[in-house]
Amino acid sequence: MKKIVEISSGNTALKLVQKGNKKITFIKVYDSNQKLIRQSHSSVKKYQFSASPGKYIVETDGDLELIEQTLKDAQQESRRVYRNADINFRNNVLTLKEIPFRQVDDLVGFIENTFENKKEILQYLERYSEKLFLKTRKKMFSDSKTIQALTGMATQAEEARVKKQLKEFIKSEEEVSKGLKKAKNTKEMLAIVSQFSESDFKEEKKVQVRRQKTTRRRAGNDKN
Repeated sequence: MKKIVEISSGNTALKLVQKGNKKITFIKVYDSNQKLIRQSHSSVKKYQFSASPGKYIVETDGDLELIEQTLKDAQQESRRVYRNADINFRNNVLTLKEIPFRQVDDLVGFIENTFENKKEILQYLERYSEKLFLKTRKKMFSDSKTIQALTGMATQAEEARVKKQLKEFIKSEEEVSKGLKKAKNTKEMLAIVSQFSESDFKEEKKVQVRRQKTTRRRAGNDKN
């Protein structure tokens, strides 16, 4: 179904409640120019979005029982959710536990509207970068070659490679931390975090490729 809804002057959000027991699999919200501005693919009975006063088009595969305007500023709830969100910088998609739940056209503007000041944005991105580093550490220390090198069970060349990799990782962590504090604005902060995120992604791809080649090699040996 498609339905025209409105946020009147003075209100900041619209609450949508599902009718009946049939699960809604998606909700999309378009502005008056039919541009998609919000979307959710989660099966929930209640959905709320904040936006400026005006008319909007809501599209869903279910029925909506209640459409309620509210003065409540949804930013507090947004902050709670987005502090735990990961960012796919390639297409500006926010994910929770690797499940995409929102795409943002202007990531800089979105973050600046979600948090009140530069201090809050810095704290959010520092926490987010820490999550990235923790994820990378887990990958590195779950690798059998890294464990062998650190316990003296690898060749000198492999041990040297692992130590170099760890040194570069620690350096990157320090550079991101210092860079975020020195950044003049949100755009610069996001660029710093994005750079590490992309380099981490490339390293992960390399590991996957190496594993695939090893698996294919072993399969070929088993056949022979």
